[in-house]
Amino acid sequence: MAPRLYGELPAPQPRMHLLVAIDEQGRNLLGGIAFEYYRDSRCGLLTYLVTAADSRRRGLGRRLVQGALARLQQEAEAHGTSLRGVFAEAEDPDQVGPEGNAMPPAERLTALARLGARRIDVPYVQPALEGGSGPCRHLLLLVFHPPSGAVPAAVVQGFLHEFYRALGITDPAADADFRAMQRALAQRADCAVTIAAR
Repeated sequence: MAPRLYGELPAPQPRMHLLVAIDEQGRNLLGGIAFEYYRDSRCGLLTYLVTAADSRRRGLGRRLVQGALARLQQEAEAHGTSLRGVFAEAEDPDQVGPEGNAMPPAERLTALARLGARRIDVPYVQPALEGGSGPCRHLLLLVFHPPSGAVPAAVVQGFLHEFYRALGITDPAADADFRAMQRALAQRADCAVTIAAR
């Protein structure tokens, strides 16, 4: 994370940003969001969103997401283009069960839906992270931007191609999981669906 945040790594490595919220006295951290801008695909990824338990249900999460989306749009404009999509990942409650880390997965998904997230209808697999145990098959791919309507399948595919390369898959087309997502995306022009309330 540190090289992405402080360094100027070439694409496909993203440019990382942190946005934090503190109380009026500047003493307590109320929440924060980490997010990345992928220059080739002109897309963003919201990677971590956290709010203190006593700050929830007060609009802080929404303000953090809106701040991240605005910063990502500025980042795209600074590169002479417009923001094509902003994505996120969340645990699939149907695969991981009711327990979670800081929040039960179903509750987290509902909270993200209230913040504007929609599910991407694709068999999503996150490639293995450095030091991880292999590809992650229990996540959903979500989209925040564009804020309404459908996200073009080509935008999703472009983001996934760059994301996979950033995580060390030098030839995504040779990766079986990537090819499965590519086949699913090829069957539809757009692919965002509303997250059902749980």
